[in-house]
Amino acid sequence: SGSLLAGGVSAALLATEEIEVDAAFAYITAFSGAFFKDRLSAGEATRVARQTLAEVPGRGHPHYWASLQLHGWSDTRLR
Repeated sequence: SGSLLAGGVSAALLATEEIEVDAAFAYITAFSGAFFKDRLSAGEATRVARQTLAEVPGRGHPHYWASLQLHGWSDTRLR
């Protein structure tokens, strides 16, 4: 994340360890909807994505989403 932030990216969503493809897809879908469609900040979109995945039967355990972490400015929004 340091290289991305040093290169000018204001926020980056990174996995700190392996994550199941289906869980990652569900997380990114929820994050993208909140960030791009609903125009929430990156931090709020992260919260929405975690909450959405936690409510899916069989995906409630943090194992499925905790390794996806937002680095940088959590108040980043689309311009």
